[in-house]
Amino acid sequence: LGGITSANNTSLSLYDINIDLAKLFSYLNFDNILSVENGIINGDIMISNSLDNPDFSGSIRIPKPIFRLPFLTNHKLTTDELVLNFNQNEIEFEKTVLNNKNNQKVEVEFDFMLNKWIVDRIEGSVKTQNPNLFPIKITTPLFVLQGNVFTDLKLSFEENIFDISGTIFGEDIDLNSSVSSFTGIPQNQLNELQNNSESIQVQTNLDIKLGTHASISFDPILRCVFVPNTSFSLIYNPDNEQLSVDGELKVRSGDVS
Repeated sequence: LGGITSANNTSLSLYDINIDLAKLFSYLNFDNILSVENGIINGDIMISNSLDNPDFSGSIRIPKPIFRLPFLTNHKLTTDELVLNFNQNEIEFEKTVLNNKNNQKVEVEFDFMLNKWIVDRIEGSVKTQNPNLFPIKITTPLFVLQGNVFTDLKLSFEENIFDISGTIFGEDIDLNSSVSSFTGIPQNQLNELQNNSESIQVQTNLDIKLGTHASISFDPILRCVFVPNTSFSLIYNPDNEQLSVDGELKVRSGDVS
């Protein structure tokens, strides 16, 4: 660690960084978002220019990490190496292929644009690799979505707008919810959900195709199974609050009570 700081100039260098992520995360309450079983951060980071407008350089690497993303999948994820490069006001998360125990793969890549010390914009992509679909399980207070998917998505986040576009194909998809999921949530959680929905707006331009065994259940009111290869596009613009669904949701069987 070395550094020189003055009123107009900053020079701070962090050499030979070595951080045990598993130990670090054992002290943090991130288990519902990210849990780390194995991973050591190492590398060098340099900070120059002024404190008001810092420039970053260097890189850090995490060889052979093992981690979970509980909000997205039940599977452990691994890769040969995670690499983050720092270049002035940009942090580049290099293109990486993540694997689960069944060798199902998803390719991710992200860029983080900084405004001084704050992340101002995030751009990235998430793409599964053929021929295998990738298993997901998304659990929220209101619904559970699980199945196997192929995705080729572009993502961005700027000024509280989360933009997602691309294609999604799903097999063995089940979306489960219930009346009690909505009526049983405490008022403080409802307020939090409402605040989150108001603070972050979602913008979509998606082509969605459902393969075999795709179903929705809203207990006890609705249950339906879709015809295989049902496809539709979903476009939502938060600026004018316009939602466009183009296609046919063909239902094979189900009931409404």
